[in-house]
Amino acid sequence: MNTFKTKMWEYIVGFLLIIGMLLGVTFFKDSEILLPEVAAMTAGMWIYHEDSWIREPRKIITIPTVTASIGFFINRTGLTYLGKILVTTFFMLLVLRIVKIYITPSLATGLFPIIVNATHWSFLISIVISTAILMSGVLIRSLHEKSQIAYELNFKYQYIFLGIMATWIFITGLVGKPHMAAIPPIVVVFFEVLQKPAYPVKMAGKHIIVLTISATLGFITHILISSWIISALIALPLIFILLSIFKIQLPAAYAFPLLALILPHDMFDTLPITVLIASLFFFSTAYFYKKYETKKAYPQG
Repeated sequence: MNTFKTKMWEYIVGFLLIIGMLLGVTFFKDSEILLPEVAAMTAGMWIYHEDSWIREPRKIITIPTVTASIGFFINRTGLTYLGKILVTTFFMLLVLRIVKIYITPSLATGLFPIIVNATHWSFLISIVISTAILMSGVLIRSLHEKSQIAYELNFKYQYIFLGIMATWIFITGLVGKPHMAAIPPIVVVFFEVLQKPAYPVKMAGKHIIVLTISATLGFITHILISSWIISALIALPLIFILLSIFKIQLPAAYAFPLLALILPHDMFDTLPITVLIASLFFFSTAYFYKKYETKKAYPQG
């Protein structure tokens, strides 16, 4: 099978997995089994073959399940919303430090139960089943054996990440907009770019534009179309076209059409502008930090 046919087959199978999840939501009448980050993980693992996500297949289940459990149980505590976000972020980073590998969508699976106030065990069961399917796809096709780069976390950036997240959480609390504290796709991409040796302004611009448009597409299709399945059938191909236009591989963008379906009203109503503002903050910060880091390393450059 040639490369084009293989890639198209990967897109089709990944798309069917996401639609299958939506069918499950309809059949069981349980929105907590809809996991937007599974769309991003499907794209990253089955389509883009992200090395850092697939090189240890068994951790495809364990790490997202652990972080999801952290968020799930912290959500049941009496902490404030912002407190839950901050504490969950801290413990998720601790997990990543222990396992010494970053499957970055696990940050989203940890934040998600707090954002949607997941309270049923079906949420965790859905995480296990979905990630088991993703792991099986990686193992069946031996994608992990083709992984060429052994990514490991630079722990320094975990402290930077936590500090910037805490700053953003404080700002959102200060202005009375706590729902802006954590947008999972943005958090995931921000964590990833901090780990990179450089972050050009062109790439920062692409991330801001693409994520904002992706959120807007999810927002508009959900407003215009009541059926979740039809909404996804329209929005997901549009995300594919968007990424093709910008010539960028960004799995997190695929999460927005599903995220828009289940966000609380206060988050959904301002989703596009929230994503724009949060993207400007996080990716501008990442750009300037990386620029500072480069100047510090090469003072004469």
